[in-house]
Amino acid sequence: MKHILPIVFTMMVMSQNLSGQDYPTIAPDFTVEDINGETYNLYDILGSGKTVVLDFYTTWCAPCWSYHNGKELSKLWERHGPDGLDDFVIFSIESDRFTDLADIMGTGGNTLGDWTEDVGYPMIDNNQIQDLYNVAGYPTYLQICTDRTVVEVSRDFTNPNSPEVEAYETEKLGCATPEFENNVTAFASVVADDNICDENTLTPTIDVRNSGSIDLVSFIAQLYIDDTLQEEINWDGQLNTYQHVNVSFSDITISNETKFEIRLSAPNGMQDSDLSDNNVTENVNEARVTESSELTLELRTDVFAAETYWAVLDQNDEIVAEGGNLSVGLDNIGNSNSNAPADPSAYNNNQSYNESISLVTNGCYKLVVTDFASNGMCCTWGVGRYVLKDQDGLILAVGGEFREKVTHNFKFEGGLSSVRFNELDADISVWPNPINDVLNIDIDAPQGLEVEVNLTNIYGNIILTTNESITSGQQQLTYDMSLYPTGIYFVSIISKDGITSRKLIKE
Repeated sequence: MKHILPIVFTMMVMSQNLSGQDYPTIAPDFTVEDINGETYNLYDILGSGKTVVLDFYTTWCAPCWSYHNGKELSKLWERHGPDGLDDFVIFSIESDRFTDLADIMGTGGNTLGDWTEDVGYPMIDNNQIQDLYNVAGYPTYLQICTDRTVVEVSRDFTNPNSPEVEAYETEKLGCATPEFENNVTAFASVVADDNICDENTLTPTIDVRNSGSIDLVSFIAQLYIDDTLQEEINWDGQLNTYQHVNVSFSDITISNETKFEIRLSAPNGMQDSDLSDNNVTENVNEARVTESSELTLELRTDVFAAETYWAVLDQNDEIVAEGGNLSVGLDNIGNSNSNAPADPSAYNNNQSYNESISLVTNGCYKLVVTDFASNGMCCTWGVGRYVLKDQDGLILAVGGEFREKVTHNFKFEGGLSSVRFNELDADISVWPNPINDVLNIDIDAPQGLEVEVNLTNIYGNIILTTNESITSGQQQLTYDMSLYPTGIYFVSIISKDGITSRKLIKE
């Protein structure tokens, strides 16, 4: 069984490292279980002052097997593991999604032997971590310093036992060491995931690092909004060298473009010795606005197109259009131990699609794109991407490189008022759901209404439109659905004052 963190991958792979591979400069964090059920967090280990080695391999990789049998990592563990100097942690990461624990134990059908024999360091069965680190070949050996910087430990391809223990020790000697005693660093800030639409409540947060050579026990964090001091926090605790802590300020509600700046000072009550890394600034912009009711979502899939799903949600988080693999949806994401579920709605690999989206009601919308295996649409498994445009070519969202889920906010101002239908003093019932042949809509209104009823498919195309005069009291509208294929539909009842929509499943 695969043990996962919030990321995923698959690999058609080479049996040697690729020179010039673009590994991340700063190590992404992960939490993962080993094959014995022990849980590890990368940043916690680095914060304890230990160097981490990542050994990426597969159970069918011949060079990996040769290196494994050479026992260099076991020698490193003996010298620098818990029974030695205790300054290294090694993770041996089996990275093929189609292998399993039996293959690691040497009893499966896709293995060269027992990879656990005489191994004391943690063995991991996970295909997600390689995606975080842009690993594109096996074996690959990465080493992470306590300041979170990543280096590849180079190999001598003429020596099956390369890299040898001394190579890891030499790389560790090259890790950065603090220049000053008192040095606090504004490592990164988190304010908003995307541009804001109307009023949003945010929690500004700062990732603080102790870059000094002694423990950090106090500092001051100040939040400035549009260059005005908003809040000051006097932090106290204890951080080892290169250890981090997140500091959150009070929630703040904004409705337009806003500049956030966080300033750090007074580490251990002293003057900071390096003022170059004490401030971070983030501008939160307003979402783009379109007056066009007809949008186009252009998609280019990667080699695992069945993992992709997208949806456009209104300000009430109701789906107004969706596409891709409906069995993935908004929530069936973050999986590493299986392929995406089969669904006739899934896209084909390496293909381009243009999806039409129709908007009716004014308000805030968001495009959400998800991935079953948490490796997005770009870039290790093909240059997949998406672009959301209106009729005038205005780009509302663009992307492709993400993990599990990405969200883009935008605003529509060219349609009906966003007043909800229940505010019109009318009760709406759409039944049955799921439906087979006949769709019934019951409307109970205290006064007469003129409404337009639209039936829309999952691609945003209106396939049925009728105009109805509703008398006061209860009235039932009936529609024949027998001619339409199975799938997801949306029915909208629109009047001059508002709209209500329902999602339907046709069986």
